[in-house]
Amino acid sequence: MKHRFNNSKKKERQIMKNIQTLEEKETKKSFLEELGFYDEPEESELQINETIDVDKYLKKLRKFDKKIDERKKYRDQVNNLVKFHIDIIEEQKQYYETALKQYLLESEQKTIQVVEGTIRTRSQDKYHYPEDFDPIPFAEDNCPEIVQIKKSVLLNDLKKYIKDTGNIPEGVEIKKEDSFSYKLRDV
Repeated sequence: MKHRFNNSKKKERQIMKNIQTLEEKETKKSFLEELGFYDEPEESELQINETIDVDKYLKKLRKFDKKIDERKKYRDQVNNLVKFHIDIIEEQKQYYETALKQYLLESEQKTIQVVEGTIRTRSQDKYHYPEDFDPIPFAEDNCPEIVQIKKSVLLNDLKKYIKDTGNIPEGVEIKKEDSFSYKLRDV
């Protein structure tokens, strides 16, 4: 068990070193350029002169979509690795917390102060509610002043109302905006 923690500490230090290196870069773009993950297109590549260029661009978009999917998978793997490391650290932390709590209980003291900090214990009421407990009816009957009513507007329904009636609220502007989309054929 001890060996596992030592290896995870080494890996954790390496990850932290890599993160610090990333933070020291001027921009994420320059960092990605160094790794070969980012290619700035040439000015001539950004011009579409023929229909065949559209196909070429859609092919590029397919590659970008594939790269994005790969990076998302990689991100998920890294997130899982970081979560695993956090879980290990939490496990270790729990061990020390349990030992301190046990020591405090055995010493029959409420508080112990040392150079590094303070440990203390206190009693407090902990409320346990059943899963199906709905506090609103109880509060409405016994203490209605603590019940809050929240208002909200369904914006899509408001847009439909404005479109149907032509009644536009003061300060609201409606501007026509073009949108662009693309769809790739399954390969």
